[in-house]
Amino acid sequence: MAESSLKHLQQAANLTRIRAMSMTHHSQLGHTGGDLSSADILTCLYLGGIMAVDPARPLWEQRDRFIMSKGHCSGAFYATLAASGFFPVEQL
Repeated sequence: MAESSLKHLQQAANLTRIRAMSMTHHSQLGHTGGDLSSADILTCLYLGGIMAVDPARPLWEQRDRFIMSKGHCSGAFYATLAASGFFPVEQL
């Protein structure tokens, strides 16, 4: 992976953390540890091109499916989905 790509993913993961912490703070709900620890993985999957997903075609039959069984990471998951274009960041 090119250095610039790695740097971009690191910045995106940090932004995911910031957004997840903002949601947790404003709602006074959530588990910060799960959000912080899952940001790198979610960023790589969705923004790093590992998963075959297309926000413009959410029902695409050939898309990859991701099941997060750890609800304590929902803030980071929603922040990643917003960054990927599935819905506007302002909805966070």
